[in-house]
Amino acid sequence: MAPNPINVVRRFSEEDVAVALADYISRRSTKYIADYGSFSVVLSGGILIDTLRKLVEPPYVNSIEWSKWLIFFLDERVVPLNDPDSNYKLAYDGFLSKVRIPECNIYHIKEGLSPEEATKDYEQRFRDLVDGNSKK
Repeated sequence: MAPNPINVVRRFSEEDVAVALADYISRRSTKYIADYGSFSVVLSGGILIDTLRKLVEPPYVNSIEWSKWLIFFLDERVVPLNDPDSNYKLAYDGFLSKVRIPECNIYHIKEGLSPEEATKDYEQRFRDLVDGNSKK
């Protein structure tokens, strides 16, 4: 079986990237929710959250089945969730507070744990989710 060809798409402005990303994510969300019942997104910090801004605008905001989304974080810092250095805060302020993703579908690190404890807890929550025994 031949590998899928690589599809390179060029965009000439950040605005074009934001629109293309919203369109792509919207289509993927619809497909994966129909096929598997949910759509998983892993967020990092930085400019990604701002680039997702088109998803919280029409036509996307009202056409996506937000309740089926599962949100995870990559590269999270072990700081309080409302700390300016928290990727969760960045995501919440710029994206999550503007859509209807149930809190139980947002997998952030637990506050008050050491980095080692937070890592073990987050890993266990992933394992529980994959095993079908999700325990927030």
